[in-house]
Amino acid sequence: RASASFLTSTILAFLCFVPSSPWSLPLFSGAAVNSAIASLVPYVPPPPPSDSWTTSGPLSTYTPSCTVTGTVVFFGGFALSSEPRAFYEELVERVGDGSCSRVVCVNYAGGGQPLDHYGYARKAAEALGEVLQEGERVDVLAHSLGCKVSTLAVSESSLPCSSATFLSFNNADLLSSLDFLAALVARVNPSGEEAAGRVVATVKGLLGTFGKGIAFKPGREEFWGVARDVWG
Repeated sequence: RASASFLTSTILAFLCFVPSSPWSLPLFSGAAVNSAIASLVPYVPPPPPSDSWTTSGPLSTYTPSCTVTGTVVFFGGFALSSEPRAFYEELVERVGDGSCSRVVCVNYAGGGQPLDHYGYARKAAEALGEVLQEGERVDVLAHSLGCKVSTLAVSESSLPCSSATFLSFNNADLLSSLDFLAALVARVNPSGEEAAGRVVATVKGLLGTFGKGIAFKPGREEFWGVARDVWG
């Protein structure tokens, strides 16, 4: 599904981060990158309605049938966090049922600048602050980029956290993430592998020419300092 429109939108979206580029127009917002990456995720039919699941804004909550004794906050991967039931339903329900905890899934990547992981974390912490109770036991579960965002959310707020479990922690830099993007296309849609390789090479070239200093915020080393302060 790596179509010409996807390739074009990806290139234009990344150009929005290059201040010296003549194409750096407000028209190309960070949401274009989110949309381009999300378009690579294989389509999964929406699950049927369930009384156990509720959604409010960026939060989707699973409540088990047993007496709830705590809360697990779940941060999924970048493109996958927007549809927690479609991509994480079995994991979330097993965790909730096994621990008698409600599981609050955070869609942190809806809009905003995809390079600003602090922004994602603040958005998540603000939403969670509306539903978490003072003194409540809260455990964090996260996958991929969600591990980084959840750590930043704890560091940027008074978000309570009793424990944290991370799956496939992702703290890659921007260029490595582009390679991951190409690998994702090859995995979910082998016919788009060649096209994805071309667009990644093009974007890397543009970044090399115009994008000196363009990077995720925080960068790899800065983030590890934050993580040590948060988790010890």
